[in-house]
Amino acid sequence: MTDPRTGPGRVVYDPGKRAAAARLSLDYPGWLIMWGPHSRLYFAYPAFDAPPGTILTAPSSGGLRARMRQAELTATAGPQHAATRPIPPRGTR
Repeated sequence: MTDPRTGPGRVVYDPGKRAAAARLSLDYPGWLIMWGPHSRLYFAYPAFDAPPGTILTAPSSGGLRARMRQAELTATAGPQHAATRPIPPRGTR
């Protein structure tokens, strides 16, 4: 049976993906993380001193987590002031 909420031009709300983005936000407080229901991608915006225009995307929460870790390692390797470095993930401090 066809779900009438998902007809042509309709986007599935996908609460599981939004919940995964919310969990990532709790684990990575130095990032703004969102699920894009239309694009079907996770987005991460750094809330720390990162190169201008830094926006990460991935089709899975695990993929986004890996990209965020890499971006944090790159950011902490630079000559930044300690106050602008990313906040470490919860449980690793």
